[in-house]
Amino acid sequence: MANAKPKQQTAKKSPQKKAVNNKKTTPQAKKPQVKKEVQEKQGVSSQMAAVILFCVALLLLAFCFIPGASVWEFVRQHVLFGTFGITAYLVPVLLGYVAILSARDQLK
Repeated sequence: MANAKPKQQTAKKSPQKKAVNNKKTTPQAKKPQVKKEVQEKQGVSSQMAAVILFCVALLLLAFCFIPGASVWEFVRQHVLFGTFGITAYLVPVLLGYVAILSARDQLK
């Protein structure tokens, strides 16, 4: 064994650890606050949509029960009753119901 060449050790690369980005863009304490702000913005927009929907329901209700002249009469007779027929009386009620449910966040 005196003639045996010593084994050359090849330099094995040690497994390198991947660089881990320890920097956090938002601290953990701020995440719930950010979520809360987003939920508040969504709540405000859904509340605003509910108010607008309720106003449209009131306007349609007025079109149903108040006879008018000129443009009001055209919208009442040809658009509202022409499109929905006798069920035009139910449309504002249903829109108002959806608006109230939306305002109370019960649609989900």
